Amino acid sequence: MKWKELSYLAVILLVICVPISEAFESFRLPNTTIPTHYDLFINTEIHNGDLDYNGTVKIAINILEDTKQIVLHSSRSTLVNVELTNDNQLPMKVINYELHNEREFLVVYTADVLKSGSRVVLAIDFLNSINRTDQAGFYRTSYTDDDGTLKYSGVTQFQACDARSAFPCYDEPGIKTTFDVRIACGIDYHARSNAEIASISIL
Repeated sequence: MKWKELSYLAVILLVICVPISEAFESFRLPNTTIPTHYDLFINTEIHNGDLDYNGTVKIAINILEDTKQIVLHSSRSTLVNVELTNDNQLPMKVINYELHNEREFLVVYTADVLKSGSRVVLAIDFLNSINRTDQAGFYRTSYTDDDGTLKYSGVTQFQACDARSAFPCYDEPGIKTTFDVRIACGIDYHARSNAEIASISIL
């Protein structure tokens, strides 16, 4: 009797584990969800000599197939908080999230099935640093000003798949969508972009 119970347990565990592992047979993201817009906020302290930064990314997502997990990319970021809301801005329960370092996947597990055709917003608070010189993601450069003082600046290089090292995102060249980006920096610093500036606020 005990052997049969163990056999049943093994079968149940196998049935539970197989669908989860299927998402990681490839280094490509599964086609169950797709982003439609990003709201990205990055708060820097470079003007204070601090090369760490924190941020929040809110990703509007369309669900393409019934699923209980959202898979995207993340590397280098320390995740502080992960929240999910539905199209009516009501909270949805997140059971857990985990990082798969080999594939640089972030997997968010939900309590309820996300139905095909529905829309959700995934909000992630994170910590990171520009204290890297590999010219990838969001990294630091430096120069010496006229007074001989060493100054730092932050530069981005996201092609072809380095955005994931700056903030959690769907980081594949074929997945394109719109962004609203806000950057907080010292008043003596300038945030420059290849897109038009929407507004500037002094806090």
